[in-house]
Amino acid sequence: MRIVFIADEDQKYGAAKALLELVSHLTTQYKIKAIVLTCNRGLLNDKLDQLNIENYVVGHAPFLIGRGSTKLKKIIKEYFRTLFFSGI
Repeated sequence: MRIVFIADEDQKYGAAKALLELVSHLTTQYKIKAIVLTCNRGLLNDKLDQLNIENYVVGHAPFLIGRGSTKLKKIIKEYFRTLFFSGI
């Protein structure tokens, strides 16, 4: 069986370490063929290479983009919320 994993930008903290451990465990214990896609080359790719796990840098955009709410953003959101959902 082949499984594709898509990694986000974080390549040296908890998420990357957990992904590396998961992929490593699946490939050694269950003989699953794992393929990891990353958005840029980093430590995760190097460690995957050392473990002979197939990985590619595909340059995808990050999955999570923070809200970054500002007062202006909140006012605009509230305006449109009132405009579109007031009659429901």
